[in-house]
Parts: sequence; structure tokens; C-alpha cells
Amino acid sequence: MKTQIGSKMKYTVSAIVLILACFFIFFLIKLNNQELKVINFPASYISYDSESDLSKSADIIVLGTPAEEFQSRKHQEVRHEDGSLADFYTLTDFKIEKFLKKPEIVHPNTINDDTITFTEPISIIDNNGERAIISLDGYQELEYGENYIVFLKDNGMGNYSVINMNEGKFNLQKDEISQLSSHEDKEASDRHSQIRREVLKRYINN
Repeated sequence: MKTQIGSKMKYTVSAIVLILACFFIFFLIKLNNQELKVINFPASYISYDSESDLSKSADIIVLGTPAEEFQSRKHQEVRHEDGSLADFYTLTDFKIEKFLKKPEIVHPNTINDDTITFTEPISIIDNNGERAIISLDGYQELEYGENYIVFLKDNGMGNYSVINMNEGKFNLQKDEISQLSSHEDKEASDRHSQIRREVLKRYINN
């Protein structure tokens, strides 16, 4: 009798643990897929209006695809002592298909096997107790499952960063002009499309 009771208790405990685990997984999935508020900050940066200028300035030009969904990447935020936001960025692991430009010496730990890690000017932060996406100049993250040519430069902090904001990364499958939330004017959209055509002509369709 004691054996039967003990067995029933074990099954009950196992069932409870399984149910709790399912709820926890469901919560994580829901948290990961929730629609987050987007906060855009204006930015001052060196911009390039042509593929040739962009290519000359970049230390690394790489073709590949993000290794993870955006919300699963390493999001960083730096705070002042008073709690105000000092800096933010996302460390993105990027699967390398091909280097189109690469210096002889690169920062250690940025390239591992077939992956390069660099920063994007966007992150997920704690905004008064709620998670929010924060971006510089309307920068849109590299989409998981899409192939890109990305232009990177040494950021002086032992790593590489995307340069030229949205015009420093080019989706091979589609023109992402519609995603340039802070560059809605026609001139900026046309410039992005023109640079993209130049980039694809030089590195893909040559």
C-alpha cells in the first residue's frame, strides 16, 4: 500500500512539475514575441552617399546572416549613476558566408569559426519597468533569416560596429526602404536604394 501511495505521489509531483514547466515556457515565448514600444533617438554621424565612399571607410565588409532572432541577442545598456541612459547597443553574432573586405589583423574574440560579432545601434532596455526597443536614427535591426552585406568599422572599444546606420547594411532579398522610420523623405529613400544598387552591382552581380 505504501508503495502504491508513494508511486502516486511521484506521478503527481512529476505532473505538477511538467505543468509548471509548460507555463514557464509559454511565458517565455509570449515575452519574447510581445510587441515592444520603439524609442528613436536622433544621431549625429559620418554619412556616406555612395558605395565607393562606404567601402573605402569600412574596415570589414561581410556577407552573411544573423545567427539569432533579434530578441535573443545580447542587448546592452549603460547607465549613469543617476540611472539615466548613457549608451546602448546590441551584440550581434553574424554567420559569415564570405568576407568582401577584411584587415590582416582583427580584434581578438570578434571572429570565431564562421561567426563574427559586432554591434548594432539598437537595443532592448528597461524603460520604467517595461521592455522597449531603443534605436539611433531609426536604425532597424538585421532580420533573422535574411542575408545581408554589412559594412563595419573599428569602434575603438575592441569591437566593430555597423557604420552609416541603415545605409551600412543591405538586405540581398529586398529593399528595406519602407523600414527606414526616421528617413521617410524621398531623398533619403532614393539614396538608400541607389547605394544598395551600387553595392549589389559591385559585390553580387559583378
